[in-house]
Amino acid sequence: MSEAASGHVAVVIGSDAPDLEIVAARELSGYLEGCFGVRTAPSCEFSDQADTIFLIGSPSTNSHVARACSRRPFPQLGEQGFVLRTLRYQKRPAILIGGGSARATMWGVGELAERWGVRHLLHGDIFPSQRELWLPQLSYSREPVFPIRQWRAMNSHAIGPETWGLADYRSVLRQLARLKFNRIFIHI
Repeated sequence: MSEAASGHVAVVIGSDAPDLEIVAARELSGYLEGCFGVRTAPSCEFSDQADTIFLIGSPSTNSHVARACSRRPFPQLGEQGFVLRTLRYQKRPAILIGGGSARATMWGVGELAERWGVRHLLHGDIFPSQRELWLPQLSYSREPVFPIRQWRAMNSHAIGPETWGLADYRSVLRQLARLKFNRIFIHI
């Protein structure tokens, strides 16, 4: 089941959010625009006009997340675990995207985008056709099966990634983060 959302959308981060949570919130804003044409930007607060709220972070990094988890506690997560939860916050439909670390929160944002139909590929994201914003019914946390997910950057081959320029690596590293990789291996 899913819930249709409309009107003004708020992406809420903590006032002292770690840099990666800010990046995660910006990524979410990009997915909202790419999937649904909704323009929004991360903020520490939301207005009364907000019809739908996305809460980014954990109770320790975002006071709104702490309040949203007053009835149903935030799960115990390892450093790589994340939670996606559909709920009501301030009498509005909301989705909580949090993690045991800021990078896990970023992985949670990517997982939500996948639920909306975004496909993360090494060369970039593929977005579904735009439609109306909808909120999937979510209530789960994930921990990775493999704690090390590594990309080998240099393979000692003339046709391998060692021939790439810096712009190529920036793009690939961004996509590897979206694909939940957490290590880079360089063999020289």
